[in-house]
Amino acid sequence: MRAGWLILVVALGLGLTATFLYFRYYSKAIGTDYFLESLNNLKVASRNLFFPVVFSGAAVGVVSITAYLRQIKKNYMIGMLAATALAFSAAAEGLYFAWKYTPFTKKELYFPETQTTIFLGDEYQKSKEKGELFRIEREKSELLPPNMWQPYHFYSSAGYDPVYPISYADYLKKNLAIDNYTRYIEWDKDKSILDSLGIKYFLVLKRGKEGKIDPAGLVPPWVNQDKWKTIFEEGPVAILENSNFRPPYFLVDSEGVAVKAAKVKLIDKNDGYWQFETETNLPGTFVLMENYSDGWEVYVNGNKEEILKIEGTFKGVRVVSGTSNVEFSYRNALIYKGLIVSGLSLLGLAFLSLIMKNLSNKGHSLSTKKGR
Repeated sequence: MRAGWLILVVALGLGLTATFLYFRYYSKAIGTDYFLESLNNLKVASRNLFFPVVFSGAAVGVVSITAYLRQIKKNYMIGMLAATALAFSAAAEGLYFAWKYTPFTKKELYFPETQTTIFLGDEYQKSKEKGELFRIEREKSELLPPNMWQPYHFYSSAGYDPVYPISYADYLKKNLAIDNYTRYIEWDKDKSILDSLGIKYFLVLKRGKEGKIDPAGLVPPWVNQDKWKTIFEEGPVAILENSNFRPPYFLVDSEGVAVKAAKVKLIDKNDGYWQFETETNLPGTFVLMENYSDGWEVYVNGNKEEILKIEGTFKGVRVVSGTSNVEFSYRNALIYKGLIVSGLSLLGLAFLSLIMKNLSNKGHSLSTKKGR
């Protein structure tokens, strides 16, 4: 018990000594303004250190009292209760700062609903009812920055995370969609590849003659208005519809040509899961324009099949003529391995705890016999 209190006193003494030396010598050498700024920082630091000091003191107290009681009563449960108290103390300290510094706010304040997002949301609902899915894109401008459409559940060829697979970048570069590798994709003009990626709507800003955003302005000059039709406007925002749109999934024949007569219906779509119904007169390859990664599996009519890498980055599977049910599902093998390791660790801790309990009981019995 004395050792615990001695550690606490020494730690507080060192902290006070360091603080005194800092303000006595170092801060004066730097200047008065820095001293005043440091004093304000010290007040904030002192306020932030209040709970850690309280929790640390409580931890030292719990350890010291536990050691004292174990010497008197030799009770194994005292150690278990002390460990539980320490765990709760550490969790309380961590959760306090997590709650204080993690910026939680209402979703509608940071991602407000606008007429544009409502329109796109309604279109997604309609496409879902038809068994179809589309993606959106936006021009490289002040409009809808990368990663900002995730809360609205919009789909994009750029993805949600500002890092995309090198295989996807190679595909885009090969098809002249990008010039160099970048952290994320921003389209500055129309690309023919957008048709195959399932882009149905493209968002742009209207601008005046001087290039300033203007609700009465015009869409960018690179827009091919024979292909992209203005379907919705809200202030300076214009939504263009792709007249060449096709969903980002389709059937191709043995030569890689899309089978126009084939029918593909999206049945279900969740994170890590796609389900389709295909209908074709000829056998072919079903292509899903979504990036492949290890962990994806594919089933056709309930049977596991070989998953194909299309263009080095997308997913595909061979299907026979007639009607087929195609399912893509993702399973991260590392999660299952982690669960196994965690389970074995818990078993090991339980086994070690039993051994320590038995050793403690034997020690207590021997001391009792010697006492007699």
